[in-house]
Amino acid sequence: MKQPISKDEIVALIGRPLSSYEEQNFTILNELTSERLNRLLNGGFDSATDWTSGLKILYARLFNISELERNHDAGISRKSVDGYSVDFKENTNYYAQFCEENADLIAKYRISNSGIRHGKTIYEDIRYFF
Repeated sequence: MKQPISKDEIVALIGRPLSSYEEQNFTILNELTSERLNRLLNGGFDSATDWTSGLKILYARLFNISELERNHDAGISRKSVDGYSVDFKENTNYYAQFCEENADLIAKYRISNSGIRHGKTIYEDIRYFF
């Protein structure tokens, strides 16, 4: 599967440099991102020929999920160092959060025969993909 956007575009869209893990495993993470996005869009990712800005944004945001999932320690709910503390949500599902935050873009690029599925609009149905 071809890569829709360059490494530089991914860096620009996620707003941070790639981690050393992402740099070392870029090819694998790129393939996984392509597969995940293709499943999410019901094959719409494979059939896309014009990489619009919306599709590039979806791709970059989903690429970013792999780093968030890798660094998440479900057993830690709070970290504190020298008066600075960070609270983590318990059992954070970054993929589900991604789907909710990007429901409009997912619905736009998702292959579907109609906007109504089983009495619900695609926007209402999007939360059931994860």
